[in-house]
Amino acid sequence: KSLVQAVNLESISLDFHGSKVQDTGVKVLARALGTPVALKLVSLDFQMTQIGDSGVAAIGAGLGLAHHLVSVALDFSETKVGNAGLIALASSLAHVRTLTSVDFSFYGTQVADEGVLALGAFIMKSIGLERISLNLSGTRVGDEALDSVVAGLTDQHMLNAVVFRFAGTEIGDSGVASLGASLAFAHHLTSVELFFDATTIGDIGAVGVGNGLARAKRLTSVS
Repeated sequence: KSLVQAVNLESISLDFHGSKVQDTGVKVLARALGTPVALKLVSLDFQMTQIGDSGVAAIGAGLGLAHHLVSVALDFSETKVGNAGLIALASSLAHVRTLTSVDFSFYGTQVADEGVLALGAFIMKSIGLERISLNLSGTRVGDEALDSVVAGLTDQHMLNAVVFRFAGTEIGDSGVASLGASLAFAHHLTSVELFFDATTIGDIGAVGVGNGLARAKRLTSVS
């Protein structure tokens, strides 16, 4: 109740990591996210909780009302969240035109290509992004999903930092080659971190991403 009444909040950071939080409690919190008229920064950690798709959808609905939101970091790692939750989240955040930084972690969840396709559509619409961090390691995402995500990068004219964690996924050479081609058009890109260990990526994919990064002339950090 007190959070709902805090209409002047500019930043909310809450850590529920490893707690017994479920969708019911999350929905109460979510209703408060759209209340502060000046909310700019949100960081919510639900890693290893009992949150599910309906809880994530509620978080998205609340954030979709935060029309001055600049930065959002959401960690749903090692939960039972799946495609439905990610699709709802991406759809809601697409209405927020002020975002410059997004950090999403769905490590070890049930998310697959269908959910990530919606995330790709969100990125394509959010043309003011300066930093994108995605952790989809340990999920069932493949090349189609990565293609969708990177397709939106070519329209990100302010993008300067990218962190992609896709370790242990079904991504192969085709997806990584597409990533390299897209990064070549991110002319303000200065920092790139890519994690594709424990995948089937081979020489073709490595060459493709390498050629793309070689054309990103402002890069100062690659790992």
